[in-house]
Amino acid sequence: MEATGSRAQTALNLAEQILAEFQLQEEDLKKVMRRMQKEMDRGLRLETHEEASVKMLPTYVRSTPEGSVSGVLPGSARETDVLLSVAAEVGDFLSLDLGGTNFRVMLVKVGEGEAGQWSVKTKHQMYSIPEDAMTGTAEMLFDYISECISDFLDKHQMKHKKLPLGFTFSFPVRHEDIDKGILLNWTKGFKASGAEGNNIVGLLRDAIKRRGDFEMDVVAMVNDTVATMISCYYEDRRCEVGMIVGTGCNACYMEEMQNVELVEGDEGRMCVNTEWGAFGDSGELDEFLLEYDRVVDENSLNPGQQLYEKLIGGKYMGELVRLVLLKLVDENLLFHGEASEQLRTRGAFETRFVSQVESDSGDRKQIYNILSTLGLRPSAADCDIVRRACESVSTRAAHMCAAGLAGVINRMRESRSEDVMRITVGVDGSVYKLHPSFKERFHAIVRRLTPSCEITFIESEEGSGRGAALISAVACKKACMLGQTPSPPALPGVWAAPAGDCGPSTSQAFSCIDQNRDGIICKSDLRETYSQLGKVNVPEEELDAMLQEGKGPINFTVFLTLFGEKLNGTDPEEAILSAFRLFDPSGKGVVNKDEFKQLLLTQADKFSPAEVEQMFALTPMDLAGNIDYKSLCYIITHGDEKEE
Repeated sequence: MEATGSRAQTALNLAEQILAEFQLQEEDLKKVMRRMQKEMDRGLRLETHEEASVKMLPTYVRSTPEGSVSGVLPGSARETDVLLSVAAEVGDFLSLDLGGTNFRVMLVKVGEGEAGQWSVKTKHQMYSIPEDAMTGTAEMLFDYISECISDFLDKHQMKHKKLPLGFTFSFPVRHEDIDKGILLNWTKGFKASGAEGNNIVGLLRDAIKRRGDFEMDVVAMVNDTVATMISCYYEDRRCEVGMIVGTGCNACYMEEMQNVELVEGDEGRMCVNTEWGAFGDSGELDEFLLEYDRVVDENSLNPGQQLYEKLIGGKYMGELVRLVLLKLVDENLLFHGEASEQLRTRGAFETRFVSQVESDSGDRKQIYNILSTLGLRPSAADCDIVRRACESVSTRAAHMCAAGLAGVINRMRESRSEDVMRITVGVDGSVYKLHPSFKERFHAIVRRLTPSCEITFIESEEGSGRGAALISAVACKKACMLGQTPSPPALPGVWAAPAGDCGPSTSQAFSCIDQNRDGIICKSDLRETYSQLGKVNVPEEELDAMLQEGKGPINFTVFLTLFGEKLNGTDPEEAILSAFRLFDPSGKGVVNKDEFKQLLLTQADKFSPAEVEQMFALTPMDLAGNIDYKSLCYIITHGDEKEE
């Protein structure tokens, strides 16, 4: 018995020597972190973007300089932001989430919650994606997705409704619009031909049209990291990083606009999808790759690509452990030197087995049962060695992932010149959530590598689905506000006053414009107010002209004078007409009373029923209830001549 125990201990010690290859020292992690930051810089710069392994793709989700996150229609930096916290449609939205071997369809009900927040309720169903759909043609893949949507709508009896749809698509995409993205390349085992280089939303729309048994309005497509960040932002306003550790691994974060050279504009921040899974594709990780990593890469559908992701992602973790176990068998340290046919089969040791092995209570029963399903009859010593193999692979994954995130967070702090940065990271993904020890190991290394940061981690609940729906709600509100017109009209001056007295409302208006609360309205206050109203990059001369109206510093007294002058007049007639045209996309010169009334009662400042009725008392309209807004504009600017 003593000899048996000694042999077992010797085998374990020798196995530990082999597994020691997976250990990363702190200096190794700092080296990975610095190299990640270097590739991030290259991805952000226009001249080096194409050759960078970390692509740093702009997402066109922005924030103001003060940090409030907003959604934006992609294009140039001059286009209009919509604040997510206040500008969203309520109602039912469908969300699709494609990013791994499972595909999720989700019904999301967005409503108005307490204190101006949104309430979000969800129902969802998971569908497994068959291998032939993943590796066949794009038409096959999207026809299958369309079939899943049809099945989901049938089960929820919603095929009669044409729902807005948000699509979480977790692959490298170059965005050209909120609902248009060109697939750069497949990752995570997908290889459907005819998709790379094409508009993914267009492929989905074509599949829905081919099926023909339901209608869907695809209004937004986002990456899963972005959707996770947005979802968590509504729980914690400090959330400026989103990360996924599941089938694959990726992160996004809010970068200073002045550093995002692929997009015009210098103010505020933009969410950047790092696509860091490709880190290492240019050799940055060569010294850290082990023989097992090279075999996994060679046998993958995309050899030489996504090397960082292959060290971390759940798609590869189980296979790495299997290769390690075979190495230990070959060294006669495991299973008496004999591997079963199942263990020699690629993919047989699933990533979920890694979590289950490490979750074993210590009696080895769970480990024994897993190995038995693989045709093995392990000893207690075998079970202990298998556990150490799983721990070695998953710990390296957690530490590698931590080095990448530490690089992102340290970069953010340095860009903002903050001595101590407080930040929240929203995280989703099966490896992070389901592995028993991954997050603790990961958190510890991130914090060790970011000594000047206070980091909070929050798990996203159905984040990629909820986030896509929230962004879709913003896109719908955007379409409603713009009347589907591509360019927003000029806004009335900030001094424009609402009808009513100039008591408390005037004080509130001054406080809203005085962004830094110093008692003086300056140019930066005006610029930020315009941004919150939805207009960015206002010309300097326009801001200067507004300030010159005050003939000196604009304190509350001067503001009250300007405000009072506006009460005696109105905005220019063209500005009022431009505002009405938002609700008249067909250009007929009329807006429907009932539709307009509903908007006044439910959107933005929400007029009371009494205020709306008073407003409509002098409003010219025909028998069908259509308001002639040109005539109404004349009354607003010239007074009601009939009153005389």
